[in-house]
Amino acid sequence: MTMEYHNIGNTDLKLSAITFGSWAAGSWMWGKTDRNDAISAIRAA
Repeated sequence: MTMEYHNIGNTDLKLSAITFGSWAAGSWMWGKTDRNDAISAIRAA
């Protein structure tokens, strides 16, 4: 199986079709996130 990529807009930049959004992992701005839960989620991905 190969990774599928898509161009971002009209640029040459490519983004994989499968991503992992982790912007809130461990961040104080979005409420408390348990560090170990964040690490576990990243490792599982």
